[in-house]
Amino acid sequence: MNRIKRTVALSGRADFQNSGEHRSTTTGCFGKIGRALLPLPGSAHAGMRRYCGAARTAAISCLLALVFVALSHGTARAQSTADESGWQSEQGNASFYGKAHNGRRTASGVRFDQNALTAAHPWLPFGTRVRVTLEATGRSVVVTITDRLKSAHRIIDLSREAAAQLGFIRQGVAFVSLTPG
Repeated sequence: MNRIKRTVALSGRADFQNSGEHRSTTTGCFGKIGRALLPLPGSAHAGMRRYCGAARTAAISCLLALVFVALSHGTARAQSTADESGWQSEQGNASFYGKAHNGRRTASGVRFDQNALTAAHPWLPFGTRVRVTLEATGRSVVVTITDRLKSAHRIIDLSREAAAQLGFIRQGVAFVSLTPG
């Protein structure tokens, strides 16, 4: 009977000499096949356990983060007014949506209409009515929050119609104050 010699290369694969077979010992973090077929030296097992422990911890952390995000940003959220949440006012830069967004779905699920008086805000509940006042001129308009804003530099993103009524289409960005509407 022919004796089979096995060597474990640096790549973690076993070479079976004289048998014509080629088996992989890399099975991933959750499998035991590699350990049962071809035992690795003790230091390699310790390294694999360390790697698998870190991978499992990262996978569980990602899963918990996804569950938290899904539960905290669900679409079946209660529609509340700004007064119920304790929010009083806010000041900062505002901009407006470009034409490319017209007709696309917003975070609330409705389609964006550039001719409607709508806006995007980072955290106010959908359906909240907000009075936006342009600080330079005192003009104001009441908009409804229908989308989420992901910007560290602006507090609100208005529809084109709301920006036109405030008069900052040409500038693109303006300093505004927000109050419950």
